Amino acid sequence: GDVRLTNSGTINSDFDALDVDHNGTGNIDIITLASSVITADDNGIEAEHDGEGDITITNAGTINAYGDGIDADHDDEGDITITNAGAINADYNGIYAEHDGEGVIAITNTGTINSGNDGIYAYHDDEGDITITNTGTGTINAYRDGIDASHDGEGNISITNNGTIIAGDNGIEANHDDEGDI
Repeated sequence: GDVRLTNSGTINSDFDALDVDHNGTGNIDIITLASSVITADDNGIEAEHDGEGDITITNAGTINAYGDGIDADHDDEGDITITNAGAINADYNGIYAEHDGEGVIAITNTGTINSGNDGIYAYHDDEGDITITNTGTGTINAYRDGIDASHDGEGNISITNNGTIIAGDNGIEANHDDEGDI
């Protein structure tokens, strides 16, 4: 079945602040409201799906993480959709999405991401598109790449930036090693 998690309060965690694992059929839906403040010694939000179903993560609050701000991993069939309208401060990646099955990765940032590695990192090694959008209100400040997308399967990579990216390495990096357009 579906798993839905909503946070509007304060969480301080020695590990992942919000961690959802799904091994069956059904969707994962994680929502943090504007009043949400998450502090984690590992990942702020982690979602892992080993079955069929979508992962949807929407952050409107504040995430402070020593690992990834948001980490989504899918090993089967279903989409990964991540939207950040809040503030992510992460020692590693601001947003990390990996798909090892069939489905799209769609990431939209309208908020602020400060990261000690990549601002947004997306990796796909099966069938499905990667779409990343940093809107006009979106700000990414990354120690390495602002946005990094890599595809080793079949599908297109589309990256749109209308906001601000400050990066120690590449502002935007895209790599494709199989069938699809960039």
